[in-house]
Amino acid sequence: MNRDEAIALILKSTIEDLSKEARGEILMDWWGIDQDDPEFDKLPETLQSEILQFV
Repeated sequence: MNRDEAIALILKSTIEDLSKEARGEILMDWWGIDQDDPEFDKLPETLQSEILQFV
């Protein structure tokens, strides 16, 4: 296993352990964005959906 694979494995495990509310808080901290932002349409639909659930 290389470094990138190890980091991905740790992150996946950490994310899976978070509640939906905790994931939402993290998303909003990272993405101060909503559907009115011009960059919003460039995000994957799954991420757009996650963000819109917590706006």
